Amino acid sequence: MKLLTFIVFGIAAIGLSVNATAQDRMPAIPLEKMNDLQKKYAVEIIKGPRGALYGHFIPLIRSPQAITLVKMA
Repeated sequence: MKLLTFIVFGIAAIGLSVNATAQDRMPAIPLEKMNDLQKKYAVEIIKGPRGALYGHFIPLIRSPQAITLVKMA
């Protein structure tokens, strides 16, 4: 039981530290600092069902050309 508790808390601690590091490495870009293409897609995402720019869209918005390619496919 002690080993299981140790494993569960260890995994939780690793998950927390990974999330904190990922957030620090790639923070969200404020709308006023985005270029025109980034703003276009950010506004599209925000107006959609999500209502905000979060999750995997944070790094994706840094390469709006990739979004353009996905939309074309």
